[in-house]
Amino acid sequence: MKFEYFTDTDTLVLEFVGGKASETVDVTAGVLAHIDTDGSIMGFEIDRASNHLRSTDLANGIPTITWTVDPASSPESITT
Repeated sequence: MKFEYFTDTDTLVLEFVGGKASETVDVTAGVLAHIDTDGSIMGFEIDRASNHLRSTDLANGIPTITWTVDPASSPESITT
């Protein structure tokens, strides 16, 4: 797994598998999942990442992310 933080947009990209996603879906407000052609998650993109992690984690190369999911946007309500 690798991650990249973009300070100009305050976006954190977590990549599990490299390559080009065939689809991107909204998981919850501010979180996108990148999906491959087989329907597997390749990674996530987190907007306003500084609201969910400490800058010291980025400096150390280990993001510690906390997130509260809105029950209205649970995985059961997501269709791909």
